[in-house]
Amino acid sequence: MRRSTVLAVVVFVVLLVVVVVVKLRPAARGGERLSLAGLDIEAVDRMSLSSAEGRVELERGGEGWRLASGERAHPAMVERALAALSRIDTVEVVTTSRDRHAQLGVDLDHGLLVGLWSAGEAAAELVVGPAAAGGSHLRRSDGDSVFRVSLPLHRLLPVDVGQWSELKLVVGGLEDVRRLEVRLVGERPWAVVPPERGKEWRLEDLSLVPDGFRFDGLLARLVVGSAMLLKASRRAEIAVDDPAAGLSGAHDVVEVETEDGTAVIHLGAGAGADEVYARVEERDGLFVIPAYFSANLRKRLVDLRDLRPLRFDLASARSLRIARSGSELSFGARMDGEWNVDPAGAQPPAELDFDPASVQRFVRALLFLRATGVVGDASGDGGGLGQPWATVAVGLADGSAAALEIGRATDDQRWGRVYPARGNADRALYALREQDVELLLQGWPAFRRVAGLTLPDRAAGEGLPEAPGAEVHQPPPGFRPLD
Repeated sequence: MRRSTVLAVVVFVVLLVVVVVVKLRPAARGGERLSLAGLDIEAVDRMSLSSAEGRVELERGGEGWRLASGERAHPAMVERALAALSRIDTVEVVTTSRDRHAQLGVDLDHGLLVGLWSAGEAAAELVVGPAAAGGSHLRRSDGDSVFRVSLPLHRLLPVDVGQWSELKLVVGGLEDVRRLEVRLVGERPWAVVPPERGKEWRLEDLSLVPDGFRFDGLLARLVVGSAMLLKASRRAEIAVDDPAAGLSGAHDVVEVETEDGTAVIHLGAGAGADEVYARVEERDGLFVIPAYFSANLRKRLVDLRDLRPLRFDLASARSLRIARSGSELSFGARMDGEWNVDPAGAQPPAELDFDPASVQRFVRALLFLRATGVVGDASGDGGGLGQPWATVAVGLADGSAAALEIGRATDDQRWGRVYPARGNADRALYALREQDVELLLQGWPAFRRVAGLTLPDRAAGEGLPEAPGAEVHQPPPGFRPLD
C-alpha cells in the first residue's frame, strides 16, 4: 500500500472519530450554558429553598449560618449544599419549551425554587426538578431552557427544616449510607451495608453469625435509619470530658460512612429522664439525645435475629386455612386476585360484613409476624407440636404450603405467657406473644369490614418495623418514619 494511501486512511479515521465525539457530546442549543462555577461560596450570605413541601430560609451571620427561627444551622449541611450548587456547569439542554416544564417538574408548582444572595443582591435563582436518571433537571427561574446536571440536587437541598438544624448530628439521609458499624462495649463489632436490588440491608461479615441464625435486614434498616434521623434535644451544659457524660472510658460507638465522609457517634451515659449524652467527632461540644435514639442504635447482633417464623412469596398466596379445636376457617383467592370464603367450608355469620381485602391483610400480617424469641429446636416433636393446638397455613401457587403450627400456652420467666410455634423459615421453636396469637385466632371478627385494620399491616418497608424480642423504642408523635 502506498504511503499516500496509508496517510489518507489515517486522516479519514481521525476525522471519523472527531465526528463521532461531536455527535455524542450533548448539544448546546444556541450556545446556551447554565453555570454557577463562578459562584463565590464565601460571599453567599443568604439561601432560600421553597417548594410545595415546605420552605427553608438560611442566613449567614457573625456566628455562622442560622435558620429563620434563629436556630443555628448545621455548618456541614450548608457547605455541602453550596459546594454542590457551585459545581453546576452544563450545556446539556433537555428542552427549550415552556410547555414541558410541568412534565419535567421544573415549573413553580412542582419544582424546588432555590435562591442565593450576596450582600443583599440576588446571585442566582433556579428551579430544580425531581431526580432524573442519576441527575437533576433545572432551569433559571426567568428562563425557559431546561438543563440536566449529574448532581442529586433534591437530596442535597431538602425542604425539611429539621434536616438543616445544627442539632441533626449526621448529614444526609438513608440513601446516602454506604456502611454502618456498631461497636458496643463487651460485644463483637458488626457492620451492615446497603441492600442490593431492593433487598434488605445485609450483614457485612456473615462469619459473625452461627449456623441457623437468620439476620433481619428490616431491623438493620431501623438502626441505619435511626442514625440518619438522629437529632439532639439540645446541647449539653457539661464538658465532653466530664465523667458524668460517660465518654471518658469505654463506651459505645456507631460509625456511619456516607458519600460525604464518615460520622462517628459516641454514646454516653444517661442525661436524665429519657435522655442520653452523645458526641460526634469533628463536632464541637456535647449533645443530649432522646433515649429512644440511643436504644435503637445500641443493638447487639443477637438483637437483629430474624424472628419471623414464616417465609413465602406474598404474591403466590392462593389459600388461607385457620384451624383450632375442631373449628376451621378457609379462604381462597380467585383468578382476579380477590379473596373469598371457601364455599365448601364454614360460612361467616349472617350479621358479619365480610371484607375480602381483610384476608390479604391477614396473610401479609402473618408473613411479617415476629416472635418474642427462640426457645429451642422444633424438629421432630419439639415443643409438643406433634399435635399442634392450632394451625394457620397459607397455600401457595406451586401447591406447597407455609404453615404456622402453634402449641398450647406456657409461662416463660423472660416473656411471660407465650405460645410455642414453628414455621417453615427454619427449624427453630419460637415463642409467640399471647396478644399476637389472640389476633390470629380470633375467628370471623378478623375478617369483618371495619374502618381500621384488625391486624397490623406489616408490609416490608412500611414505616418502623415492629420487632418483639428485639425491642424497638418508638419515638414520640411527629417523628418521621423511615422512607
